[in-house]
Amino acid sequence: MSAADRAVVRAARAFEGKSTARGVWAIGSTVALWAVVMWSMRQLGPGLASLMIPATALLHVRLFVLQHDCGHRSLFASRTLNDQAGRFLSMFSGLGHDAWRVEHDWHHQVTGRMDRRGVDRFNSPMTTDEARADPARAEAFVHKVKAWRIAWLGMLSLLVDRRRRIGFFVFRPTFVWRIDKRFVVEGIWLANLLQVLLHGALIALFGPVVWLTAMLPGVVLGAMIGGLLFWVQHNFEGAVIRPGDRWSFVEAAIRGSSYVRAPAMLRWFLADIGLHHVHHLNAHIPHYRLDEARLAIPALAAVSPLSLAQFRSAFTHHFFDPEREQRVPWEALGLEVQAPSVDSSLASSPLARTPVQG
Repeated sequence: MSAADRAVVRAARAFEGKSTARGVWAIGSTVALWAVVMWSMRQLGPGLASLMIPATALLHVRLFVLQHDCGHRSLFASRTLNDQAGRFLSMFSGLGHDAWRVEHDWHHQVTGRMDRRGVDRFNSPMTTDEARADPARAEAFVHKVKAWRIAWLGMLSLLVDRRRRIGFFVFRPTFVWRIDKRFVVEGIWLANLLQVLLHGALIALFGPVVWLTAMLPGVVLGAMIGGLLFWVQHNFEGAVIRPGDRWSFVEAAIRGSSYVRAPAMLRWFLADIGLHHVHHLNAHIPHYRLDEARLAIPALAAVSPLSLAQFRSAFTHHFFDPEREQRVPWEALGLEVQAPSVDSSLASSPLARTPVQG
């Protein structure tokens, strides 16, 4: 690590200070607002309850980001309190807290490394050489990476695949970290049990019609928003990717992670996860101090928010050109477009039913 990189890392550590009161308020106020929205659905009745779907979706996004922060042990100063709060929040997300924590820590340590591709698959772009060697797979990848498909696959990963251990890549043979897998599996089943109890209570209190037409769609929409957010965090034009011998943790964080600028209200719902370049530089900074760190550290303040063109490039620049060290679209490969066979490609594409990370 260069002297300049070490200086940036040291500067970021100054913002690691956590407040138990702010952490409790973040979770308590969010759960309280979620309860108010749920109660409002009952008051509105089956016909109008669907008006609350957007609010439900955004609240579930925030609840998951808070669980994510607990996974990094960045919401509270106490490790135990972070872990217990994360397991409590898994009731809303349905994601086993400890399984998510382990694989997400791995993601932070290897983001942008070409030699670490293939374990999580979701953030593992094909190179131009690989695409030219296997045009059919490359074309299937192009057809798969559409905004609506990423949203759909992200939702399936979060709400379906991750109800079982096979949905987490920590259980794949390619994952080499040694972990207590029995404890992790128990966390997955605990999250499943808590979520069944939660939704069973919602059905009992508000009725199956309101749950089916408003509450469940809100959860689904929230997971789709989450899938899209995960994708644009590292898959935009200009995101840095390096071979292992030239990879830098600091460069991968600052230049390989996105800065999504959002209005103040939306920032609250996202718990500032849009400041992803700051978060990847130091995952121990609590979400309520990320913008403070961004403004104080010149290397972070210099990062521009994603432009509309860069948002679009997340769904058009599918391949990494090692020679130019940048992402390029299908047209740069010089291959002829074949008749798409999307249905048959869904199972073989590297994105099919894969976990998402961000």
